[in-house]
Amino acid sequence: MNHALVCLACVGFALMVSASADEAPTSEARLSAGADNADGRFGRLALDLGLPNQDRLHGSASSSRIESRSQSEESSPSRRFEVGYTLNPEEDWAFDIGAEVWGAKSELSSRSLWLDVTRNFIDWSVGIQPESKTLKWVTTQSRQVRTRAFGLHAHVDYFGFRNWQFGLNAGSYNYGGQEFEDFLYSYLISDSAFALSSGLVKSYWSTSASFTKAPLTYRLSLQNSTYVVEGVKSKGLGFDLEWAVTSNWGLGYNLNTSKTENSPSVTAHSLEVSFAW
Repeated sequence: MNHALVCLACVGFALMVSASADEAPTSEARLSAGADNADGRFGRLALDLGLPNQDRLHGSASSSRIESRSQSEESSPSRRFEVGYTLNPEEDWAFDIGAEVWGAKSELSSRSLWLDVTRNFIDWSVGIQPESKTLKWVTTQSRQVRTRAFGLHAHVDYFGFRNWQFGLNAGSYNYGGQEFEDFLYSYLISDSAFALSSGLVKSYWSTSASFTKAPLTYRLSLQNSTYVVEGVKSKGLGFDLEWAVTSNWGLGYNLNTSKTENSPSVTAHSLEVSFAW
């Protein structure tokens, strides 16, 4: 992950220098870190870069170590890298194409490609995002097995009320039906790979509301998810507070609590610092 963080930082610095000369749209870098009461730890670096042609380039690198939902295996570290390009973000039709790599290379990992198509209106926007995912599993014989999944996501945002913004997101994945179920619960998958698979989402929905009164922004979110392993369901509640310290610097705090079936609730806290140019 260190190499990815350095690459992201170098790209951000290069575009920050070119932005001052070409008057590119506002760009932003965010760095966050946190922990939960289940011995989980996580960190993330994200860049959203405005280009001279009004398009945007965005990317992120994150690492997390969370307790398995089954509570029967040791926690599994995972890393996530994401990069995307947004075309015409302020026009009636906006397009975002991107790729993501997730997981632990020696256990379970995935590679995803997606295309988001958004229709922007005066007070709201609506979008749909198909996604193709390839998962690579490590078996008990130390062999690698690949499976495929297809996801479909949708999102709606409304910002017609002064200082308020509302969002609704939903999506689901098709991992291959009964054939995938037979593979998932077979003895072929290593214990560590199966533990990591507890984080694979089958379907979800979330809603959020945010209110801005300069220099503060408050955000409340709700999420409901169903996971692949045993169809376990989880509910979450999140609260975000962002403070625009100056026109360039900002600070943020996140509190998130989630409850998974047959498991105790988990509460996570994180802090974030942001810089815009």
